[in-house]
Amino acid sequence: MTQQLTEIQLAYIAGFIDCDGSILAQTIQKSDYVLKHQIRVSIVFYQQTRRKYSLLKIQEELGMGTIRDKPNGMSELSIIGQQNVEILLRLLKPFLRMKQKQANLVLLIIEQLRSTKKSLKISQMPHEQSRLNFLDICHLVDQVCDLNYSKSHTITVDFVTQRFQDLKWIQK
Repeated sequence: MTQQLTEIQLAYIAGFIDCDGSILAQTIQKSDYVLKHQIRVSIVFYQQTRRKYSLLKIQEELGMGTIRDKPNGMSELSIIGQQNVEILLRLLKPFLRMKQKQANLVLLIIEQLRSTKKSLKISQMPHEQSRLNFLDICHLVDQVCDLNYSKSHTITVDFVTQRFQDLKWIQK
């Protein structure tokens, strides 16, 4: 459905993200993953729950996303996953003003994840170049977090590097 949005709709949605939204990248620990971590990208719109109708309208126009009411009186519309985030960012990028850098970094992260994933075999130990590529991506995640002034950013490139060193995947 996102392909059918008018420029006015795209400009409105981009403006909403610039003011009351976030373009996010996170590194998450996942012990069952080959590299023991996952990179998650998302776009989140925030609004007071009593004004949730605007989130419902955006969700309807986009044809994607999940709305969650939080206990603090806020609601959020989340678009999660590389494919949906990439589609949406490519459409919105020309209209973003405040979050242009985050959009560019997240698109770069998605592109690099795609090429790193191609070099990984699920049943194999990841080779050194895949591990180093993943650390490069973690560095980009840190940049997105810095731009967003993230307070809860704890799984940094340094954290993942230490984990890889502990596993003897990379040299100290």
